[in-house]
Amino acid sequence: METKKKLDRCEEVFGAMGKNVLSSIADLSPRTVNHVHDYFANNLYSDQTLSPKIRELCVISIIAAQGGLDKPLEVHIRTALSQGVAKEEIVAVLETVASYAGMPKSISGLLVAKRVFEELEAATING
Repeated sequence: METKKKLDRCEEVFGAMGKNVLSSIADLSPRTVNHVHDYFANNLYSDQTLSPKIRELCVISIIAAQGGLDKPLEVHIRTALSQGVAKEEIVAVLETVASYAGMPKSISGLLVAKRVFEELEAATING
């Protein structure tokens, strides 16, 4: 499948920001784009065992627990919101990260979430 179609499928799963992140590295590493598309977008995310909301909450917790991954965390927070996850649920997951991965990682994740929430609110207000 051509790269554009793969990027379009990734946009369906991860939103415009996810597609933009992958597009920015497509020339540098088409293998990474292929892997994200083939495994994540077309295999893992098509499995119905977990609902999209639960899957995104799991992903958010894992990325936040690793720390230092602000851009992927932002993508998945936006994806979660688009899947109907409430802001309060995202905050609760990030608060739980403190108990298992440490307070600094939790606070870092909360700051990313706060930025995303504020950007989306500003975009809504500014139309």
